[in-house]
Amino acid sequence: MKPNLLARAAQWQRQNNNIRDSINLSLRAGENESAADVASENMMDIALREGEIDQIQFWQGSFSAAVISGSPTIALGLAWAQIFSHDHRRASGLLADLRATELSGLDQQVRRQIECWCDLIEAIGEATGDNLSESRRQCEAWMKVYNEADLVSKGAVLTCLCFLAASEHRFGDLRTLSLETSSVNNIADHHYALGWLYGAMILAELSRGDMRAGAALLKKARGDENAQINTTPFSVNLLNTLELEIQYEANQLDGIEAHVDEILDFVRRHGIVDFTFSAYRTAAAIARCKGNPKRAAELLNEMRVIAGESGFVRLEVLARLTLADMFVAESAEQALSTLPNHNHPIFLSTHGPYLRARQSLTEARIAARQGKFHISNRFANVALDHARRFELGRLEVAALLCTAVACAGTGRSAVSEQRVADAIAIASRLGCYRTFLDERWHLEALGPISTPLLNLIPSEEELGRREPAPGDYRVRSPRSITSVVLTRKELAMLQRIREGLSNRDIASKHRISEDTVKWHIRNLFAKLAVKNRVQALLESERLGILQ
Repeated sequence: MKPNLLARAAQWQRQNNNIRDSINLSLRAGENESAADVASENMMDIALREGEIDQIQFWQGSFSAAVISGSPTIALGLAWAQIFSHDHRRASGLLADLRATELSGLDQQVRRQIECWCDLIEAIGEATGDNLSESRRQCEAWMKVYNEADLVSKGAVLTCLCFLAASEHRFGDLRTLSLETSSVNNIADHHYALGWLYGAMILAELSRGDMRAGAALLKKARGDENAQINTTPFSVNLLNTLELEIQYEANQLDGIEAHVDEILDFVRRHGIVDFTFSAYRTAAAIARCKGNPKRAAELLNEMRVIAGESGFVRLEVLARLTLADMFVAESAEQALSTLPNHNHPIFLSTHGPYLRARQSLTEARIAARQGKFHISNRFANVALDHARRFELGRLEVAALLCTAVACAGTGRSAVSEQRVADAIAIASRLGCYRTFLDERWHLEALGPISTPLLNLIPSEEELGRREPAPGDYRVRSPRSITSVVLTRKELAMLQRIREGLSNRDIASKHRISEDTVKWHIRNLFAKLAVKNRVQALLESERLGILQ
């Protein structure tokens, strides 16, 4: 098409408020100055409200240094795209240049808006750079300074705080924050931030190991017309990354490899630590499950390279822990040499307690491989205690099976069998099937000591080789929180009652006496203030306990 026709088409698109198409057509026509004028007026709306990353990165080479330095909003838009593209150094440089620019020619309101955006991008950039404590500090400072000044920016900051809460396993904070965040983003028509909010909430459910809740939220996100999920490649791939982990945990391995390369390419270009780790860990687990441990190791080492290039210390530690877990079956010595040093600074960060628990679990596996079952039990119980305090279901399942091995190795077969039964109950309730089944791989490497436990572990079909469906689990809501606190055993009894099992069947399934079952059920009825099983189910449904 001739340049003059492209320019006319660009003008028509601008008049019809198709801003991105107008800019692209102007650039194709060679009308870079016209494209810059349109971009200058609309860049922050494209960046914040529409969530464009790849498009802004594409435009970057078309704007000269003079245009960028002369247009604060273009500089801000480019910085926004770069904090989501592993280019924090360039983003910091653009923000520093902008702060040093003389803005006296602009009125006070415009200057304040630019300062607001600068602080916003810097705060969120700390999060994408995995400096989460600093990001949280800056986000909270932003709220004190600007708060109601710009609802779109406020929605972005609140969404960032929700992501931080999900990443740091502060699930109670997330439940509280998500209500305000959703409200602000809806009022501001900030649809892209609503999509990110869904991402944070799904990430939290995956961290908790609740694949059923994660799958339900994923479906809800894709069907929510208010959330801008399907309009940008970035948003689509963000949820695809989380879906890959959900599919793997649901044991849906048929055809799962088809999307792995596309997701890995996305996180290489844009992934922050939590999503990069999710993608690479899942891809490596799929490769090992498909009988290709060499490819699994290559993927985990590639993750370490990304961590080094991007300065992601936490990602490096997570990669080493995952590699060590894989090495345990072959060589306890190699696994030990792969583990990070106990004095590593990352253990003093907000993620430190979780990473220590993960390392303790790996050390428990190594000790069991060496036949040091008392030591293994001590390490596994550290992981188990952390998992229960922070509601981390997958970690709890793995730690329970590890303690089961340790108990078997020290002659406590009844306790060992109970641990396996507890792990089965949790994996079935949450739908984290592969965590359970993959742990079998570690048990098989231990030889005869684990044979009785392997006989207790259900097959893939028995445990539930199916997709977690939204009908199986309702999306969590802060309104379903109740003051009734049930123990893990009481929850298991309630689950079995819902399945229609008799006391005798429950006792057999959990390998405990029938009197013990009756005792737990009496306590359950007392806490729910009910007299029979039907009332217990109705009351638990009303309170949302089994949701």
